Amino acid sequence: VIPNITSFVESGVGPVVDNPEQYPVAVVFRISPLMLLAVSVILPISEEWLFREVMLPAVRIKYGVVIAVLMSAATFAFLHITNPGTSPLMFIPVLAGGVVFSLAYLRGGLLSSYLAHGVYNALDVLSVM
Repeated sequence: VIPNITSFVESGVGPVVDNPEQYPVAVVFRISPLMLLAVSVILPISEEWLFREVMLPAVRIKYGVVIAVLMSAATFAFLHITNPGTSPLMFIPVLAGGVVFSLAYLRGGLLSSYLAHGVYNALDVLSVM
């Protein structure tokens, strides 16, 4: 098992932690094309579909647009701060991102929120290089 884990880490997909205190998430991944694809394409598609395409319209029908945006963004932020090693202080900036993605969804649809989220994630990952 150990050689498989070692090759997984050395492949650029596995976790690498140099100094976990300097990052909001305890497990920091080595930058690789696969990792960049995951965080800038796959995750934003699934998250935007769930929080903007499913949750936001359902809440909007019953409670209105302001509550829908806030609930969608708050749920998005709460789930992100439950990542291992993520500080609860990250709730506010992630909440703000959720509001921006919600507004992008309301103005331009799912593609707009997905693109905003994907670009944000890609820039975030590339900034730790």
